[in-house]
Amino acid sequence: MSILVEFIVPARPTGRKSVLTAALEQAQCSQKEISLVHTMAHSALMQIKDRALTEGAISEYCNGVLKQLQTLASHATEPKLLKAALLQMANDILGKPLVDKMLAAAFEPFLTALKDVLTRNGVSQQLVGLVDPFAIHAGQYLLHDDEGDSDLMQELCDDIQAVTSGSAQDMPEKLLLLCEKVLGKRVFAKLMEDVYMSILKMVSEKAGLDKAQVNILKAMVRRVVTFKAETLNEMVGRVQNLQLFAGDPMAMTEAVKELAFEVLGKETAEMLMASQVAKAKAAVKSVEDMASGMVASSDKETDTTDNGGVQI
Repeated sequence: MSILVEFIVPARPTGRKSVLTAALEQAQCSQKEISLVHTMAHSALMQIKDRALTEGAISEYCNGVLKQLQTLASHATEPKLLKAALLQMANDILGKPLVDKMLAAAFEPFLTALKDVLTRNGVSQQLVGLVDPFAIHAGQYLLHDDEGDSDLMQELCDDIQAVTSGSAQDMPEKLLLLCEKVLGKRVFAKLMEDVYMSILKMVSEKAGLDKAQVNILKAMVRRVVTFKAETLNEMVGRVQNLQLFAGDPMAMTEAVKELAFEVLGKETAEMLMASQVAKAKAAVKSVEDMASGMVASSDKETDTTDNGGVQI
C-alpha cells in the first residue's frame, strides 16, 4: 500500500512531483489527462480504504493498480501507447460512464453554446440532438488520437466553433461532418438512422403520410446513412420538407417516388412501390370481404325473423 501511495502522491515536505506525474509530464500529457490519472489513482486508494478486505486481498488489489500505473509510466515516451493505457485504466477503475462524463466536461461550454446557436438558426431538434452523443465520444476521441497530437484539444474546440461560423444554411452539414469525424462511421450511421426515423415520424404525423409511403421512406434509411455529409444533409432536409405537401396527395406521392428513385434506384423503388400497392389492395379486399360477411350474416338473421323463425 505504501508503495502505491508513494507512486501517486507528491513527496513532502520537499514538494517533489510524484513518479506518476513526472512520467506523464515527460510524455507531454495535458493537464486534463494528468488530472484524470490522479482522479483514478485516488479513486483506487479510496476503494481500498472503503472495502473490508483481508491483508492478502489488499496486497493483490494494490499490486494490480500499481502495475497499471507503472504501465502508464513505462509509456512516457510513447504517447499513443500511453493514451491507450490511460483510457483502459480509466474505464477499469472508474467505469466508462464516469470517464465519458469527466472527459466531456471540458467541452461543455462550447457544446452548450453550439446547441443554442443551432436552435436559434432553425436547425431541426433531431440534428441538434447529435450534440449530446458527440460530447460523450469527444473525450474518448482525444485519448484515441493516433498521432498523440497535444494540440488536438484546441483543434477540436476550433472545429466545434467553426460549425456555427458562416451561414445558417451550412450549419447542419458542418455538424454532420464533425460528428462523423469524432464518432466514427459506425456509431455515426447508427445515430443518423435514429435521427432519420425520428424526422420521418414527425413528418408522417404532420403531413398524414399513408402506410405505403411511410414503408417506402423507411426502406431508404440504411442507404441514406451511407451518403457523405453533404448528400445526407440534403436527403434529411428533403424528407423534412415532405410536410409541405400536406393536403396534396398527388404531389406527396410524386415527391416520395422521386426520393425513392434517387436513393434506391428506379428498379428497386418500383418493385417496392408495387409491393406496397399489392399489400394495400389485399388489405382493402380483406376489409371488403369482412364487411360483405357481416352484411350477409345480417341479411340471414333478417330472413329468419321475417318468416317466424323458419329459414327460407
